[in-house]
Amino acid sequence: MEKMPFYLWTEQTKIRQFWENLKQQKLTTTYCSECNERHWPPRHMCPKCYSIELDWTELKLEGVLETFTEIGIALPEFNAPFLVGCLRLDDNGPMIFARMRNYTRESVKLDMRCKIGFDFVEELPIYVIDPL
Repeated sequence: MEKMPFYLWTEQTKIRQFWENLKQQKLTTTYCSECNERHWPPRHMCPKCYSIELDWTELKLEGVLETFTEIGIALPEFNAPFLVGCLRLDDNGPMIFARMRNYTRESVKLDMRCKIGFDFVEELPIYVIDPL
């Protein structure tokens, strides 16, 4: 069975706009216009009030590193070892988990300031944690 290209799969989701925004180097999520709740990750329905009246909002790209871990064993295409961090975005933003780019284990400190960066894996837009 042939693998469906990612860009075709995302065309069929209700949060397609998230991937389109990532291509434009914008990190966005959904916001419920009924109960004023912001969601991460983006949703097609509000988990608080069950409304489908959702809008898109852009998130801040800087924040504080809350925690991190080193992944030592992974599939070969992931090039282990690598770091994964949890970044709490500024302005009461959500906590975002992502691969940490351009860091060594020794260079990472909890509560350090970091930013969201963008990249592509094949045709898939992704976000990563970068140094400021």
